[in-house]
Parts: sequence; structure tokens; C-alpha cells
Amino acid sequence: MARVFPLPGITADDEFIRRSFAQAEIARVPACRFVAEAPRCLEPLIRVRKRVLRGNRALGATAPPGEGGRAMLRAALRQPARWPDVTLFVLVSLWVRLSLALEGGRPAARWDRDETRRVPRPLTPL
Repeated sequence: MARVFPLPGITADDEFIRRSFAQAEIARVPACRFVAEAPRCLEPLIRVRKRVLRGNRALGATAPPGEGGRAMLRAALRQPARWPDVTLFVLVSLWVRLSLALEGGRPAARWDRDETRRVPRPLTPL
């Protein structure tokens, strides 16, 4: 508990907690699943990506080995059918980084979450 509390006053507190533990200390529960859905539109995707990058910068964090954009790019580039997806990923990533640079480090005025996917869903048994 002392590793994570008190939580820092940053957006990426979940990432702070995740990175406070070694892989060997994290339990994986095979029966526990979830579906992470991307935003339906470009504008909310850009807002969410900006929030993620702001949070990671506040942590001074870099992606752990095997995670992050570079690892995804390397995997996708080996599959020519994914090249259109890779192109869009790179363009969105560049746009997000450029818009963050133009903000000049000012904090976000709002949370910037994706409202296009905030739909209540019924609970399903495992």
C-alpha cells in the first residue's frame, strides 16, 4: 500500500498504480474479461489520446518493453493488409502530438473522455 498511496495528483493515477508493481506481482484472472472499444469518431479519439499522453508525461513514463506505439507498429508492418490502419494510426498520433505541442503544456480544461461509447450495457454472467 505504501508504494501507491497517497496517489499523486495526476490524471494517470491508474497507470501510476499499474507501474508500481512488477509483472510477477500482478495476478491474471482468465475468466475475467472486458471489451475495450475505440471511440466511434476521430475527434473523441484525439481527445482521449491527448489525455493519455498528458498523463504519461506527468508520470515521466515511457511504455514498458513490448508495449506502446512502436511495438504495435512493428507488429502491424509485418502484415501488409494492416498498412492502411498503420497509416491512420501514424497520422492520428502525429496530430495528437502536434496539438499537444501547440498547447504549450497548459493543463486540460476538462477530462476529455470518449462519450461516444458511454452506453450502459447489461451485465452478462461469466
